[in-house]
Amino acid sequence: MKRAILVAALFTILLIVLTGCFPGGERYTTETPAGFFWGYLHGLIIIASFIVSLIRDGGGTIYEVYNTGWPYNLGFILGLSSTFGSIKLIFD
Repeated sequence: MKRAILVAALFTILLIVLTGCFPGGERYTTETPAGFFWGYLHGLIIIASFIVSLIRDGGGTIYEVYNTGWPYNLGFILGLSSTFGSIKLIFD
């Protein structure tokens, strides 16, 4: 029981910390686009980004429009595969 509470608390803290990293904010511009590591992070947090995009009043995105091109896309795909690969391992 203590372990479940600890895992839930850590998950909640992690979710709160990562909300500052969602794509689609004003952080990235054409002069300062998101790169590989931001793409990887955005791929990792895609589920939370999707849920927030459904709830947020002005919508939202799960993908950063202002990016560096293939490096961002590569990071995004690697983050996606990490997220959904680990989910598959948990539920197998």
